[in-house]
Amino acid sequence: VERRESWLRSAEHILAFLRAHAVDADGRCYFSLNRAGEPVFQQRKPYAAFFLALALLEYAKTGAAADAAGLRAEARVWYERIRAWIADG
Repeated sequence: VERRESWLRSAEHILAFLRAHAVDADGRCYFSLNRAGEPVFQQRKPYAAFFLALALLEYAKTGAAADAAGLRAEARVWYERIRAWIADG
């Protein structure tokens, strides 16, 4: 896939939006948000958290992130959180 600056800028904005709005006070991810960042739906399944972890990892791989190691570490925290949620049933 060719590298496009417009895609990187979009990914950066999306990641900032998710970090600002996708997680509730208890550390759970909302399944969907409206354009203003307000939650529309939250479910107990880990899908939303999984997609957030993937977003962090994929953006870290672009080379555009100033702190790729920090993004990978943040994704690892989400991975461990997801594992704990699954283990708790």
